[in-house]
Amino acid sequence: MLTGSTRLKAGTAQKLICNMLTTGAMARLGYVYGNLMVNLHLKNEKLIERGISIVQRVAKVNRTVALATLEAADMKVSIALVMLCARSPSQRPTAASSALKAVFARQLKPSRSQLAHREMKNRGIGSAY
Repeated sequence: MLTGSTRLKAGTAQKLICNMLTTGAMARLGYVYGNLMVNLHLKNEKLIERGISIVQRVAKVNRTVALATLEAADMKVSIALVMLCARSPSQRPTAASSALKAVFARQLKPSRSQLAHREMKNRGIGSAY
């Protein structure tokens, strides 16, 4: 950070806020497992390697199993993880998107403010925003 540069400081603050908002949105959509982004589009070699390492780390399998499962899941990390967690690598799950949201949503703990907002909404207090 440069001393006296308010323009750079403002840009850094904007970047932090944008990162925070998009990270929260990805988590709410169920694209996150723990601290890993699992909704990857494996378009190049670097991303393929990242997908393999995520599947290896989360499912605790070796590289060969991770790659084979990714290929069976059309190179979709989240579907491969569901397949390995369900222990059905030969079958691609039907309704994969809803299964993914259910599996990954369990990993996310709602914040106190989210719990309070839900409680207020359930009781009909306040306005929904």
